Amino acid sequence: ALMLMVAGQAWAMGEGLHVIQGGPAYFNVGVGAFNAAGVVPGPGHRGNATLPEIDLEYQTAAKLFGVGALYGIVANTDGGFMGYTGFYSD
Repeated sequence: ALMLMVAGQAWAMGEGLHVIQGGPAYFNVGVGAFNAAGVVPGPGHRGNATLPEIDLEYQTAAKLFGVGALYGIVANTDGGFMGYTGFYSD
């Protein structure tokens, strides 16, 4: 076990193991259609129209072990919107 610890430390120092990594941040914009498949809810509901939507997403530059955070919002022209957060990796 001691040998593995020493070998692991030597590998981390020699190869440049980066726990916290940097890089470019990204801002993505997407356009699409909400309910593009035309799904209709059950009886007694008004129909779901197909509406234009926009997606704005920000991916952070800092990563921990190659995993970064992302934040975004999706909005349609009928006033509906949803915010989200998650993780990404290259």
